[in-house]
Amino acid sequence: MSSVEWYFADGSCWIALDTLAQLHIENLWWRNYSTWVQCKHFKSPVYVDISQLILFYKDKPFYLTRRINKLSAYV
Repeated sequence: MSSVEWYFADGSCWIALDTLAQLHIENLWWRNYSTWVQCKHFKSPVYVDISQLILFYKDKPFYLTRRINKLSAYV
């Protein structure tokens, strides 16, 4: 079992997106679709270009990365 987290680059820092934005972007990832997404880190909607893994806010690009966390289950 695993969980997925989405981050955007701001300078040399990777910042985790809020939970709702992560869910929307993960859905875009699986559908290979790009569109506008609301994100708490930005004051207005951002455009997510999933094919380039770039988030645009007011024409400024922020690179995206997808991290898969492996969860271990104890029986």
